[in-house]
Amino acid sequence: MLSAMRCIRPGAAVGRSTAFSQPVRTLHATSVALQSRAETGGSWGDMYNWFLFREISKALWMMTMYGVRQRSLTIMYPYERNHKSTRCRGEHALMIYPDGDERCISCQLCEVTCPAQAINIDGVEDDDGSRIASRFDLDMHKCIYCGLCQEACPVDAIIETPNYEFCSTEYDTLLYDKSKLLENGIRWTPVIEYMVARERTDFPTNSRRFKADAE
Repeated sequence: MLSAMRCIRPGAAVGRSTAFSQPVRTLHATSVALQSRAETGGSWGDMYNWFLFREISKALWMMTMYGVRQRSLTIMYPYERNHKSTRCRGEHALMIYPDGDERCISCQLCEVTCPAQAINIDGVEDDDGSRIASRFDLDMHKCIYCGLCQEACPVDAIIETPNYEFCSTEYDTLLYDKSKLLENGIRWTPVIEYMVARERTDFPTNSRRFKADAE
């Protein structure tokens, strides 16, 4: 292979390598060329038009053509709602098993993973020896809806539902405790099961396992 490469004359075009054989003009080379042009008789007005006017005109033309070709669409919210993706990250909820047991095992992985430090968990042992969360506080004011908590949870206990209509004018309303999160989980379980039944395995995390537990 080396002998074949040596037989090729430098700079010769081989197949699709013509574009790669030409040198690429860098920003420094462009600046040097414009400087030499100014020194040989070019004016600063030409440089100004080259850098700004031409590029701005081209950008405005592209945006104008894009706006003309696109059909405007107005959604009359709240009477109409847009389609929400299965990866929509909204209000948080704590899920339970079909038999009513809590999924959270108080491993505190979501608390450690949360970059905003919005989760506080205290765990205790249940009567059967399993760990459950005695306190699960979530400050929705701090939450940045990154989804890392549901990605870190090994049992799919905490998820982010598609609900985004939970704003409030009172500060304490968005300080969620364990009972509030469990209530959200019970309320949004039918929607999540519907998504899983349609084979949308990207919501919630590890929804194949969620579907297996539901069966």
